[in-house]
Amino acid sequence: MTVSTFSGEVQDEQDLGVCYERRELVRIRLAEKIELRRKLIKAFRFNVAGLKKMHGLLTSQPPIIPDYRLDTESVSHILFHGRNLFDDEGWFDKFNWQRFQLVHINAQVDFLNEIHNLSDISPRSIFPQGGLFHRRYASLVKNLQIIQEEILQTIAEYERVA
Repeated sequence: MTVSTFSGEVQDEQDLGVCYERRELVRIRLAEKIELRRKLIKAFRFNVAGLKKMHGLLTSQPPIIPDYRLDTESVSHILFHGRNLFDDEGWFDKFNWQRFQLVHINAQVDFLNEIHNLSDISPRSIFPQGGLFHRRYASLVKNLQIIQEEILQTIAEYERVA
């Protein structure tokens, strides 16, 4: 029995099944890519909000050292479980670099909290204190702004190629 399809004739029902299965796999992969993009952008935007909040706390008067970490685990999970869904490995690398930057921010905040908790340096004394604490504080405040901008730029570029 010959069956007619959109792309021409199919010789038998088995060929039709193969064509349908291929089309279905393409549809599923496309849906997975769309979902990966949505989840990845959502996770990074959530972290950008955390970066903004951290920056606000650190630059307030008196400065407050954040007592929370950015959500790097969700970003890692999405990236590494969806790695094969990136058409271009370059996009994976760009987002993975931003993930690493979030991990670095967490380490900087952890360090400031450790120094503050162990040495009982008051956040109010950050500026006159100088030394290592002040350098780390200044580096963190600068990095928060830079990383926010880089993440938002990466997201914007990624959305343009959608």
